[in-house]
Amino acid sequence: MSRWTSFKLDQYTEWDFPNALVYNQTDFAKVLNYPTPLLERLEIWGVFSKNPMFPVTPRLHTIWFQKTSCIFRGFSNVRRLRIEKIEDNNIPWELSQDVEELTIQIPDEEFGAAPQSIVFNRLRRLALLGSAPYELLEAIKEIPLDFLVVRVWDAMYLERVIERLPLRDTTEIIIGGYSRLIKFRARPYAATSAEEAATS
Repeated sequence: MSRWTSFKLDQYTEWDFPNALVYNQTDFAKVLNYPTPLLERLEIWGVFSKNPMFPVTPRLHTIWFQKTSCIFRGFSNVRRLRIEKIEDNNIPWELSQDVEELTIQIPDEEFGAAPQSIVFNRLRRLALLGSAPYELLEAIKEIPLDFLVVRVWDAMYLERVIERLPLRDTTEIIIGGYSRLIKFRARPYAATSAEEAATS
């Protein structure tokens, strides 16, 4: 682990985990609770853990979560964060405060309710897929973004979301629909940017 620069744990693409049995009876923290001082990129798909993983990651700058509920601490250097298909209120908002690029798919506003005190200190590029919780829109309304993608389930809901977006001070904007039936397509790790989210 001390030599890892990139790590991906994928129980989702082929097995469609987590199912109820595996989700509640496996805990990868037992084998991943060691320092990874060179780790820069991390993908965790279809994984459940009640205990912290990767306790020492001073170089980690990019994370992609997919169907995952885990505990992570000390990820203050993360600058690119992508979160998809989170099915309960386990979105790690604490990781997003210092990111420069955030891509997040939220099933609906109840599941994705952000804390009222959420602050984005460095955010420049944002992609919202599925829904856009009120607290999140409030947190970004005064931020002059370089790039913004908003794709939601319903046209009437999109109209309400647009009213709260920082459109005037954003350089590049993509707004449109997002199908609930979209099948996940595995992509190479480099394709985690907001631009990719715009065409997913």
